[in-house]
Amino acid sequence: EGSPVFATRMTISDLLHAPDAHDGDTVAVTGKVLTRASLFGMGGFQIGDDKGNSIVVLGLAKPGALGSDITVTGTFM
Repeated sequence: EGSPVFATRMTISDLLHAPDAHDGDTVAVTGKVLTRASLFGMGGFQIGDDKGNSIVVLGLAKPGALGSDITVTGTFM
């Protein structure tokens, strides 16, 4: 996970429209939790925006309940 201090605030739409431009960047993204899963201590969840865009987040953190708002910070790949 990236440092929140050096994260660039992005929208999900911005990331999806120019993924190569942000590859490896530390970003902070806000969305609603759409799905959740965990396996062997690793978690994954999907967050989406109000425009129907979504991304998958992988890491150790557990998201809130389905439908809750969340801001995640990490390295975009």
